[in-house]
Amino acid sequence: MTTMKESADLVHAINRIQYQFLRRKFIPHEVLMKDIAVSPITYATSLRDYLAERGLRSEADFLDKLAPLIGKCPPKFVLRIIFPEIEEIFRQKVYEPPARSVVKFREARYIILNHIVRGTPAACIEILSKTDPFLLVQLVFLDLAYADVEESKPASSGYLRFQRSLKYIGNRHEFLHGLKPAGRSKDIPDNVIINVLTLYVSAVRICQYLSELLISRGNLRLTGQHLPNPREFIALTKNVAATFRQLASVLPRSSSSASS
Repeated sequence: MTTMKESADLVHAINRIQYQFLRRKFIPHEVLMKDIAVSPITYATSLRDYLAERGLRSEADFLDKLAPLIGKCPPKFVLRIIFPEIEEIFRQKVYEPPARSVVKFREARYIILNHIVRGTPAACIEILSKTDPFLLVQLVFLDLAYADVEESKPASSGYLRFQRSLKYIGNRHEFLHGLKPAGRSKDIPDNVIINVLTLYVSAVRICQYLSELLISRGNLRLTGQHLPNPREFIALTKNVAATFRQLASVLPRSSSSASS
C-alpha cells in the first residue's frame, strides 16, 4: 500500500522532471524519459512497443503502420492522420454513438480530473499508475490541442496564457482545417510530431482507464451531453494542482519526522 511519504516522493519527482521536459518544449511521457534526443520515427516505434507490452495491440499496430510514413511524408500529412485517430479512440472506447461534440471529449477529461481532486493520495497515485505519471500536464495539453484556434485569437477563452505552448504542441484545427495560431512558422519542427504522438498514447491510456471505470459502474458509456466550458476546466485543473501540491508538502514533514 502506498504511504503518504511514498506518494509525496513520487509527486515531487514528477514535478521536477515535468518542468525539465516543458522547458525543452516536450510534453512529458514516461517513454520519452528514456531518450530526450529521440527522433519522431524512433519515438513512434518506442511507443508502439510500450502499447504492445500493455496488451493494446490494435493501438500499437496503428503506430507500426504510421512509423514508416514519418520522415517520408510531409509533417502536416502525418499529423492529419494522428489527430483523427485520437478522436476515434474516444469514440470507440468511451462514448455512446452518436455522441455530440466528441471532438473535444471534455466529459471524459472532466471525469478523470474529478476523480483525482476527490481521491485520497493513494487513489491519485493509482490513477497515475494506470494512465501515465504525467497525466495532469498531458490533460492540459490535450485540451490545448483541441482548443479553438483563429489567426487573431490563438486559443479559446481562458487559454490565452498558453499561446506560446500552442507553437510546440500542434493544434487539431490548425492541421485539419488550416487555422494557424499566430506566430507559427511554415515549418513544423520534430517536437510537434513527438508531442502529438504523446497525445495519441495519452488518449489510448486515458480511454483504457475510463472504459474499465465505466464498465465497473455497469457497462455505461458517455453521451457527450455534459460539456463544461474551458473556464470550468481551468478551475478544476487548479484544484487538482492544489491537491498535488498539498500531497507534495507532506515530504518535508515526513523526512523530518523520520530523522527525529
